[in-house]
Amino acid sequence: MFQTGFSTEKHISKPLTPILLTFKTLDRVPENEQGEGWLEWFRTCTNAFEMKGYDALAASRHLRVLSKFAVQSSQHREAVMRYLESSQFLNLWKSQMSVLLGAMTEAQLADVLYNLAYLEIFGKRLLSVEFYAQWFIHVSPMNELSAPSLSRMVWAIGILGIRPDDTFKDNFVVAFNREFAGFRSYHLADMIWAFGRVEATEMPQEFFEFYFAAFERERSHFNANDLAVILWGLARLNVCPDELVLSFWMERAVELIDQFTPNDLANIMHAFGKLELHPGDEFLKLWYGKWREVSTELDAQALVDSLWGLARINVKPPKEFMNLFYQGWRRERLFINVGDLRTSIYAFARLNLNPASDFLVHWYDAFKRRLVHRNFEEMQEFQLNYHSVDGTTIATILWSFAKLKLHPTSTFLKNWYALSELFIKYFCAQDLSHTLWAMSKLQIRPTTMFLRQWLNESISKSNQFTLIQHDIILGSFLSLRISPPEVFLIAFIPSMLTRLIEYANEESSFGLITSILYTMARLNIQPSLALHEDWTRLLSAFCLQLRLHMESAKVSQIGTVLWSFAILESRPGKLTIESLLKRFMDLCHAEATAKDLAIVLWSLDALKVEPNEKFRNVWNDAWKREVAFADESLIKMVENVESKSKSRVNI
Repeated sequence: MFQTGFSTEKHISKPLTPILLTFKTLDRVPENEQGEGWLEWFRTCTNAFEMKGYDALAASRHLRVLSKFAVQSSQHREAVMRYLESSQFLNLWKSQMSVLLGAMTEAQLADVLYNLAYLEIFGKRLLSVEFYAQWFIHVSPMNELSAPSLSRMVWAIGILGIRPDDTFKDNFVVAFNREFAGFRSYHLADMIWAFGRVEATEMPQEFFEFYFAAFERERSHFNANDLAVILWGLARLNVCPDELVLSFWMERAVELIDQFTPNDLANIMHAFGKLELHPGDEFLKLWYGKWREVSTELDAQALVDSLWGLARINVKPPKEFMNLFYQGWRRERLFINVGDLRTSIYAFARLNLNPASDFLVHWYDAFKRRLVHRNFEEMQEFQLNYHSVDGTTIATILWSFAKLKLHPTSTFLKNWYALSELFIKYFCAQDLSHTLWAMSKLQIRPTTMFLRQWLNESISKSNQFTLIQHDIILGSFLSLRISPPEVFLIAFIPSMLTRLIEYANEESSFGLITSILYTMARLNIQPSLALHEDWTRLLSAFCLQLRLHMESAKVSQIGTVLWSFAILESRPGKLTIESLLKRFMDLCHAEATAKDLAIVLWSLDALKVEPNEKFRNVWNDAWKREVAFADESLIKMVENVESKSKSRVNI
């Protein structure tokens, strides 16, 4: 006989404490909701917090017994969800964890996170950022965790939407290598899905080396869904598999093509699009065939993701695909969300494919339902994220309209302005350049309010613009006939100068510098005295980039550069002039037109540059050849220069 309160298990010789007895009781989950059974179980669950000896193990087991209850049936799970919403359980548990978190073992910490995810205890509203920061600290260095535990832990990170810090990533790589032999195909799929879901970019390169080695080992064991989520996860991490891994993926995907679900197919094409990786015609043909079979099962997001992926790899879908897409769009019209609105219109724009009128009718209806008839002003950030509403969405919609040359109605534009007023503070540099470009293409004169907000945001984010975006913005100002105000130039010119100095190798080209100079000249930008130093340095930086990229210059571009400097009343240095004229002479015989010749001559005269005899001879020979094709304005331009300065160019 054993005394009451003692375990009858032979390997435990000491009596169980009241708290452990309570959790053993909670381990026995009542099957059916009869009488007081479930109510008594939940009361016991709540009362456990008040018991003496509540420690780290108890806090870990507390979540585990709730998960054990929830897993029994859908009715059990619903009961747990109601309990968590209506009781003080979460508040009591958080209060205990504020003391016990540091006392937990790595295994207990991993178990806690897994059960939080399983019980759908999401969001910063329930557990603070500080809680997860402390959790990441205490779970490292993961010396105790096995391969399955590591996989479950990372899966939970993905479900909870918490982004791991750099220390966690580094320690995880060490643990992954240590437990390498224990990872199975489903572990690999769960982990890369989770890291992709939270966009845990900048994972150490060693992780992917180990991961792809494990992928090769397990390649024959992956199921269809594993393959889809692995590619999706890698795409979210902006990691393109190497040729060998991709060949293994393709080989297995072809074997399992008939087992892919509608969502798998959409995720696969979305991933290829995200990576801008063409899967090859053979796989694309198989994908089309299976997509066609399941097209009636695709929801709005799957339809849109499929089209978006094709657009990103520059594949224009066949007519049959588009017919099925439109059928699905009509079928799912009431379920179109904000993300679908943005992604679908962008895909059509990227494909340069005018959408059917029926598509636009349902698109406009969803726009009004999802974006116009919502009170976003009173929503908190997590609510906006839930509705997928952000600055990029608002900007992309107008950019897509411009690409498709779809001129918006006055009602639509009024609604768009109202949305932009709310979300422009979330615009990134690309969003800002996209919106101004779209307005210039559609010849929509921005409202005073929008322009003021746009300028404020652009000034505050001026250091984020690339050289191409600088060029787009200047071109848009020119097209809209808007003179950039001084306050904008004060931020814009130093920003461009910094970009030229720091990113010239990646972003600069002769054509781009030519375009920027030309637009500045057309805008007749004349900086004030306050900007004189930065302006001078900027023009010097332009000259340096022109010389560095001179071998790619075309005759017409050289004329444009010289004309721009002349209009800006800024003479380039001797080295730049000599380089430009030498390149012009090299190309003059084969490429120069009468217009090119006249512009170069006028510009040199305006800049007070006297070319040498060799240049004059080359220019004269080319002009004699082209003068017959010159119109009266060009001939008059040359004659005016000739009469003003015969001593410079002897014609």
